[in-house]
Amino acid sequence: MTTQLRTTLQRAGVSVLAAGAVFFTGSAVSAAENDGSLGDELLYEGKSSQDVENFKELLDETKFYSVDNPSSQYTNQTAQAVKEFQQNYDLLVDGLAGPQTIGALMGLENGDQGQVVEALQEDLQAAGYYQAGLDGIFGPLTEEAVVELQNDYDVDEKSGVAGPKTYSALHQVTEGTVEEEPAQEEQQAAEEEAAQEEQQAAEEEAAQEEQQAAEEEAAQEEQQAAEEEAAQEEQQAAEEQAAQEEQQAAEEQAAQEEQQAAEEQAAQEEQQAAEEEAAQEEQQAAEEEAAQEEQQAAEEQAAQEEQQAAEEQAAQEEQQAAEEQAAQEEQQAAEEQAAQEETATSTSSDADGQTMSLEATAYTADCEGCTGVTYTGIDLNANPNKNVVAVDPDVIPLGSTVHVEGYGQAVAGDIGGAIQGERIDLHMASNAEAVNFGRQQVEVTVIDTP
Repeated sequence: MTTQLRTTLQRAGVSVLAAGAVFFTGSAVSAAENDGSLGDELLYEGKSSQDVENFKELLDETKFYSVDNPSSQYTNQTAQAVKEFQQNYDLLVDGLAGPQTIGALMGLENGDQGQVVEALQEDLQAAGYYQAGLDGIFGPLTEEAVVELQNDYDVDEKSGVAGPKTYSALHQVTEGTVEEEPAQEEQQAAEEEAAQEEQQAAEEEAAQEEQQAAEEEAAQEEQQAAEEEAAQEEQQAAEEQAAQEEQQAAEEQAAQEEQQAAEEQAAQEEQQAAEEEAAQEEQQAAEEEAAQEEQQAAEEQAAQEEQQAAEEQAAQEEQQAAEEQAAQEEQQAAEEQAAQEETATSTSSDADGQTMSLEATAYTADCEGCTGVTYTGIDLNANPNKNVVAVDPDVIPLGSTVHVEGYGQAVAGDIGGAIQGERIDLHMASNAEAVNFGRQQVEVTVIDTP
């Protein structure tokens, strides 16, 4: 509700709480009229009251109605303006000023209270947005429900304020579940009540006139009979009347003061209850947020520690594997070196045959497309560490035993298309060894021939 609108209601003697009061029908209408607070009754065409004038001031805040001095009569012009307002915002179009229309005009927000707020809570609850009790207090829970509705339906209105666009979206959701009293039933009830009041007024007036005539006649007779006695009685009656009026005025004053004190006390208690509820909700929200943050921090810490432990374990295993691999390779290299040196030592003394200098290369049987079987039938894949050389048979006969410098004793068991003349090709267990050997000039001694 705008500040200007709240000020207008206060000038008219209408509080914001009264503007959200419950709507009555039937016999309760007359009691609401006596109270004189906007929102206590349904307003319709033909209705005349101070509430109508206050409602027109609300309606004057919109583009649908403009009048300099609003009257207290709910005219056809008022009803048409209400219909235009309702139709413009997709509300229930009936020309009546009910809880939906008045709530939309007020723009309910956090801090408002009353039956209009309770009606809003009821609609929000029916739409599935509000789960708390229907207390008529526009607090944080009601505001949260309004914001959720606005977000779901892209309501272009101030967040958390239930204005006409918010009521329009709510009406779309709850259409058919919330209806205002039909104007004909309300008008019929009002007409019956007006007829009763008119009849009662006529009867009271007739009784007063009859009593007045009797009193005047008695006074004349009494005056004629005894003017002094009549004067005394008149004076006594006047004094008693004055005393009664004075006592009645005092009682009414005391009753008004007592009622005002009770209303102020109730308002203070209601405000205190609302503040305590808001404080409890705020504290609960803070505690839940702190618990979530603490749990998240603990989970992140545990995840970090678990990841760190896994990385350390992986690093240790990788280092251990590398050390074992290095140790195995070092041991294998040492054993191969010792075997070669032993072979070279044991056979060098026996290499007493023909010695020649040949260009040496190396090859491996462990390659794609290779059978692994030599020209003389030696399966090198089955014997990867066997010393076999490929030769030119015209230089070194196949099947000869030879000693190759740096390689050791070997069998001339294979040939090659490129091995022609003074060339020799040494078998290696792996491709890496063959590549590392490269091309060298070596001394070859033929130990024996077939």
